[in-house]
Amino acid sequence: MSILRRLSIVLCFMSLIISTSCDSDSTTAPESRTSDELNFLHVAPGTPPLSATQASFYAVKGRATGVDLYFHAPAGSTDSLHLLGLLVGPNALDRRPDGSVIAEGDSLLISVTVTDPYHLVVDFQPAGLTFAATDLPVLTVSWAGCGNDLNYDGQIDANDDLVVNQLGIWRQESSNLPWFKQDGVIIRSAREVKSEIPGFTGYALAFAR
Repeated sequence: MSILRRLSIVLCFMSLIISTSCDSDSTTAPESRTSDELNFLHVAPGTPPLSATQASFYAVKGRATGVDLYFHAPAGSTDSLHLLGLLVGPNALDRRPDGSVIAEGDSLLISVTVTDPYHLVVDFQPAGLTFAATDLPVLTVSWAGCGNDLNYDGQIDANDDLVVNQLGIWRQESSNLPWFKQDGVIIRSAREVKSEIPGFTGYALAFAR
């Protein structure tokens, strides 16, 4: 998918986020959980491995850029499942981790690493990078590689639909800290969740116990 196409989708997504936030209390603290209080989705049996567990790209101030990660295509097929996409808008970059302003045309190397290929936990760097509040990066995470039995009870039924309603992208600053749920939109038809992210750190797709 082209950057322009993804940008148009993200603009539609952002309008949904704005509409939703207008109906809620903006002072409400984000939902938080410890790792033991979350159910992390994991790769379903038979899903091909990821084609890469690390990728990087240069984000440029003034131009939309991004990166995607996919699973390998199954044997005999050319189609592969999507894991995640990150879109950095043209005005997203604000300040480097050292506090210096990022000027128009400046570029910055961004990396993503799948730190847990089974539970699909990902880490984005550099930490400390500041984004413009009006153009936050948009992270898309898909559960297509996680199968249909999302509550892992051995059955595919209405309870799995309830899990979809509870899914969210969760953020963790370090392994000893709680996870915080990000505001987002669940897109059932694409089997993915989209969320604006305020900074680079660890993220995962999960639901509360």
